[in-house]
Amino acid sequence: MSQLRAVASAQTAMDNDDGTDIARANRLTAHLVAMQALTDITALDLQGLGVAIVDAAIQEMVTVLLPTKILQRVKRYFRREARKPIDMGIRTYLMHIIRINSQEIP
Repeated sequence: MSQLRAVASAQTAMDNDDGTDIARANRLTAHLVAMQALTDITALDLQGLGVAIVDAAIQEMVTVLLPTKILQRVKRYFRREARKPIDMGIRTYLMHIIRINSQEIP
């Protein structure tokens, strides 16, 4: 989707150019051709564009797949129902809780 926006913005910039500066017109044309030549792989390789595409895809996936208020549910579970298994040591249990709080919940 960002690839299409990049092509559209390059096309708009080229359309809005008055054509008085030949060098600028050539640069705009070259930029438009480069944007149109982007494939999915080359678009992801671009520094700003690739990161934006991946971030938007991950955010959309998280929004669709995770239920609403999942963080509140996880915290409520830890407060109310999470118990240490009988065969697990205190240190191991504490390390698991710390790992969940620092890595998985955020």
